Amino acid sequence: MDPAVETCGCAAPTRWRCDRCGAREVDFFACSRECLGAHFARTHAGVEVGSYLDRVRSELQAHNRANDRNWQDFEPHRLTLSRLVGHLAGEGGICVLGAGNCDDLDLGLLASEFGEVHLVDLDGAALRRGVARSAAAESGTIVVHEGIDLTGLLGSLESWGDDPSALEQAMSGAAEAIAQTVGRTFRVVLSSGVMSQLCVPFYRVLARRPAEWEEFMRGVGHIHLRTIALLTRPGGSGVLVGDALYSTRAAPAPVPTWDSLPPDFEERLRNGSVLLRNPQSLLTLLHEPHSTSLLEYPEITQPWLWTVEDAVMLAYAILFRRKASAFDPVLTEIHTRSNRQTEEYWDLYEEHRERLTSLVKARAPSGHRGSTLCVLGAGNCNGLDLDALLGCFERIHLVDLDSGALERAVERRPPATRRRLVMHAPVDLSGLLPALPRWRGEPPEPLELASLFGAAPRTIAATLPGPFDVVVSDCILSQIYWTCFQALGNGGALRDVLATALAIHLRSLAALTFPCGTALLITDAVTSETVPLGELFERYDPLELLHGLDRQGLLFSGTSPAFIARELAGETLAGDFGPPEIIAPWLWRMGRSRSALVYALALAKKP
Repeated sequence: MDPAVETCGCAAPTRWRCDRCGAREVDFFACSRECLGAHFARTHAGVEVGSYLDRVRSELQAHNRANDRNWQDFEPHRLTLSRLVGHLAGEGGICVLGAGNCDDLDLGLLASEFGEVHLVDLDGAALRRGVARSAAAESGTIVVHEGIDLTGLLGSLESWGDDPSALEQAMSGAAEAIAQTVGRTFRVVLSSGVMSQLCVPFYRVLARRPAEWEEFMRGVGHIHLRTIALLTRPGGSGVLVGDALYSTRAAPAPVPTWDSLPPDFEERLRNGSVLLRNPQSLLTLLHEPHSTSLLEYPEITQPWLWTVEDAVMLAYAILFRRKASAFDPVLTEIHTRSNRQTEEYWDLYEEHRERLTSLVKARAPSGHRGSTLCVLGAGNCNGLDLDALLGCFERIHLVDLDSGALERAVERRPPATRRRLVMHAPVDLSGLLPALPRWRGEPPEPLELASLFGAAPRTIAATLPGPFDVVVSDCILSQIYWTCFQALGNGGALRDVLATALAIHLRSLAALTFPCGTALLITDAVTSETVPLGELFERYDPLELLHGLDRQGLLFSGTSPAFIARELAGETLAGDFGPPEIIAPWLWRMGRSRSALVYALALAKKP
C-alpha cells in the first residue's frame, strides 16, 4: 500500500521531502526549507536530526554493516573486475571511488599490480573492515580516504535546495573539491558501481519534477566523471562500472550480450527514471564538452551478471583515458629533462630549502586551520620542506608542467603528508606554450600578445582551485624565459614575448592570491657560470651586489628587480599589490659546481 501524502499546505510547488516520515508510513512534502523545518519541530520533536550529510552517513554505515555475506556472493564479479583493471596495471597507483566494504576488490592483487591502492568512501568504518580482511592490510600500500561525499553536494544541501543558482555554483567546484581532498593523481581510477547510487540520498529529501530530476542527474554525472578525470594522471585510465536491475536472485538468467538483451529489459533501461544506470546516457555524458576536454576514447565492455543481495544486476564497464599533454614535446622536454637531472639534489639544496621554507612560513596566516599554500613550479619539491610547511598550512597545492616529477616527489613523502598535498599537472604556467611553436616562423602581432596578456592569467587561475592564502612562484620565471628563448632564439620578437610572459605571470599571481594574502616571487637572477658569485658574495652586501649586477646589465633578461617593480607599478597591476618588499638575495647551490644568485619579492595583495 502506498504511503499517505501530507504537505505543508502552501500554494507554492513542493520542493522538499521529509526523510524521517517513513516510519509513520507517510510522505510529507514542503515548499521550502523553512516549512520543512517547521514540520520537523512539530512532528519529530525530540528526535536528533543533525545535518543531512550525517544522516546519509549513518544510513550508509548501517547498510554496509548488514551486508557481510557479500564477500562470497561477489566472487565472480570481483574476478571480472580484477581482470578488467589487470590489463591496465603498472606503477602509479589505483584509486577506487565508492569502495565501501571492498567486497568487489581483491586488495592484495591490486596492491601487487599497482604498488598502492587508495580507497575512497563516505563510510570510513566499512573501508577499514575491508582493509582488515586483506592480506595487504599491514603492507602500507593501502591508503584510506574516509568521509568523502562523492556527490560533492550533500554537505551544502540546505543552502542550495531552495536556490537553483546556488546549486549551479555548488556543482561547479564539486569535482575539484573532491580531487583536492584525495590529493594526488593515479594511473587508474575505478568507480566501482557508485554512479547509480549517487542520486539516491537526494530522492529521499528533495521533491522535483521529472525534467528537473533529469537535469540534476546529468549534473551529478558530470561531477563524477570530472572527479575521475581530475584524479587520473594524464595518459592514465578511468574505469566506470555501471549496473542496472536485471532479474531476481530466485530467477537466474543466462549471461546476455548487448545484442541479446531481452526486449523488456532494454525498454526498462532506455525509459527508466534513473538516467545514471543507462550505459547509453553515460556514453552521451562522456561525449559532451564537459568530458571531452579531459577524457578520450570511451569504450564499453560486454555486460556480465552481478548478484547483489536478492537481485541480479546487469553490470558493465566503460573505459576511457585521461588526455595526455597537448603541449609541444620539444618545449616540455626542457622542463622534464631539468627535473630528471636534479631529482636527487635534495641534500645539495639544503641551504636554499631552509631559506625558502623560512620565507614562506613567515608569511603564513595566523591559525592555519583551512589555510592554503600554492607552489607554482614545484617540480621535484626539493626547494621546500613540505612537512614543515604543513605545520603552517592545512593544505599545499603543487603546480607544475611535469606531472611525473610531482608524482615522484609526493610519493617520497610519508602518507600523512601525502594526504594534504594536492597536485596539479600538467599546467602551463607561462600561458604561452600553445603559441610558441607557431611564433618560430611568424612573430606575434602586438594584438595577439595583448590578447594573451588578458586571457592567459584567467585560464591559469581557472585551472586551479584558488585563491590561496600564500602563493609561491618557485624560480619558475627564469624557466619560462628560457623556454621562450629555446622556442624563438634571440630574435627581435623575444623581447616583447618576455615582457608579455612577465605580465602574464604577475597577473596570474594576483588572480591566485586571496585579498590580504601574500605572493612570493622567487627567481634566480644570474649564475656562477657568468659571474664569480662566491667571491663577490663574500665582498659585498647581498642587496648591493644584486643592484650592482642589475645596473651592469648582468642579470638574466626579465629578472631585474627594477624591471619587475616597474611592471608591478603599471596601471594593470597597481590595484592588486602594495609596494613590493625586496628580500636580500642568497646563493643557491644548483649543482656540484654551479650556484645562482636568488632573491625574492614579497607582494601583499590589497584588500
